[in-house]
Amino acid sequence: MKKIFIDKHYYPRITKMLDSFDKKERLPLLTFIINQSANHICLIGGKNNEPTMVELPFDGQDPTLQDGTWSIDADMFKYYYHHCLKNVLDNEHIKLEIDEHASSDTYVIGYTHDQAVRRWQCVTPCQEHLDYFTAIKSKSYQRISIDALEPLLDLADSHRPLEFFQIDKTNNEIKVQRDNDISTFSLPSNLEAEIDLVTNQEGLSVLKHVCGNAQSDSILINVDNEQLTVTDGQHYYSRSLASLTDFYNKSKIDYKTEVKFVVNISRLFEEIDEYIKVNEIKKNNTTLLYIVDNAAYISGFGFTVEGFKSLSALYISAKESFLYNVNLK
Repeated sequence: MKKIFIDKHYYPRITKMLDSFDKKERLPLLTFIINQSANHICLIGGKNNEPTMVELPFDGQDPTLQDGTWSIDADMFKYYYHHCLKNVLDNEHIKLEIDEHASSDTYVIGYTHDQAVRRWQCVTPCQEHLDYFTAIKSKSYQRISIDALEPLLDLADSHRPLEFFQIDKTNNEIKVQRDNDISTFSLPSNLEAEIDLVTNQEGLSVLKHVCGNAQSDSILINVDNEQLTVTDGQHYYSRSLASLTDFYNKSKIDYKTEVKFVVNISRLFEEIDEYIKVNEIKKNNTTLLYIVDNAAYISGFGFTVEGFKSLSALYISAKESFLYNVNLK
């Protein structure tokens, strides 16, 4: 039988795709597009309206493998694939066999290291996946170097949790939507926006994944029709940006800086983690941050318990005392 080999180089990308399937979907599908002349074997899957495509080169594959397009059940493939990852040896491929019958069905067969067999009957290819394959090739993309993008993603991480994150190239600033309020911040002097970009928290996760696994020093980004598409030129990831229109229509809120301070983040997180473990404090969700000229403190309150901790303040700029209510989330 003919074979498809999946090299370990592509494991992170396929894992990302399979883990994005929505468990609520009744029959999630994984689509194969084999095209020898185009030198690729494309795997397309993911959540409805948020597809991902992983492109394997045809070079190094079974030369007798023929062109074809079909889908298989993604649910069992996901568990088969993760089982293989637990047992695969260094430089070992994951191998799939294609059982073709001229006058009947085609099957994909996989073998596990504990001598189990998994077989999938191939079905008519998912039309949504075929449409996605066609659409991503015609999109217009912005290119940005990974070195320029990664510091901006780190900056976005400092504003989590968030609903939307926007990079404004013209004004060299960012906008963050949290709890339906939009705040605007100038970029630090050492950062420069090379592109305009808007995404949500899931999109940020995809951008970080692509930056960490890209096969080039830059990536391509497209935002249209409330959808983000990211690619390194070979693998494609799309995520929904539902409510993007509402984000564009919201008016921003200009904030005044009241205080600047630098504290030991590990001490802060350690105390918050302790509060979350106490059901009374977590349920009451009353946590206070108190800042004075030369010290910072955090405290948490339940109905019958309370906690208090001094934070290691490295720098504080405050002309008066401030007391803030902090959401434990």
